[in-house]
Amino acid sequence: MTSWAAVKQLIRSDIDRYQYMLELDGVLPRRGPQLVRDLRTLLLCKGAQAGIVFRLGHALIAWTPTTVAGRWGRRVGRIGHWMAGRVIETRTGIQIADRATIGPGLYIGHFGGVIIGVVTMGANCNLSHGVTLGRSGRVGDLARPTLGDRVWVGPGAVLVGGITIGDDAAVGANTVVTKDLPARSTSVGSPPRTFPDRGSFEMIVYRGSEEDPGRHASLLRIAPAGGDRGLPEQRRRFEPEPTEVGPVVSGRPA
Repeated sequence: MTSWAAVKQLIRSDIDRYQYMLELDGVLPRRGPQLVRDLRTLLLCKGAQAGIVFRLGHALIAWTPTTVAGRWGRRVGRIGHWMAGRVIETRTGIQIADRATIGPGLYIGHFGGVIIGVVTMGANCNLSHGVTLGRSGRVGDLARPTLGDRVWVGPGAVLVGGITIGDDAAVGANTVVTKDLPARSTSVGSPPRTFPDRGSFEMIVYRGSEEDPGRHASLLRIAPAGGDRGLPEQRRRFEPEPTEVGPVVSGRPA
């Protein structure tokens, strides 16, 4: 069953991620008619174009109309979406499987070479150019990756098989990941090496990210080793300031 209001909300969340980045880059004014801002965003950001086509295609697959007119409308919509999808793939170099499950705030930063199979992905994830997410290619292995919230995937990275990438994890450029990656970890190199307690905190931003309770809670779970060395700046901002209680007398503050 499809809620078209929910589809509209997902599309809006995707577009807002691109608009926020354009605002930070000084390319898009922070104020102005929303329609003009949306059109300008779609013209500038190929990832936004591919994202909208994906959202509509995914909704059409899930839509189960109960009337004859609705069923014909679904057929016509599927044909139109198939044609639009081929155009978008050629124009953007981005291919997203209609049956993928992707949370709000998808951000694909650049043109080209992005292939997203029937994966499961959380909210506010960033994908760079040249990224592949899908099956491993082994005979009989049909499992696909599952990505948590706020996952950052660098240029040329490949994530394949039935792996799980935890919340706030990061995958470096040209890294091939075939095993699970814990939350808040970073995987880089070939063969990949995993570094805990770094993750994507310094690479993913979105409107309201500083107040996001899920991100906040994840930051506070990072355990600093050797003081503040290597601790993301965002974590330090969230930590409470130490409080002086004065000298202790008989087990109580003086």
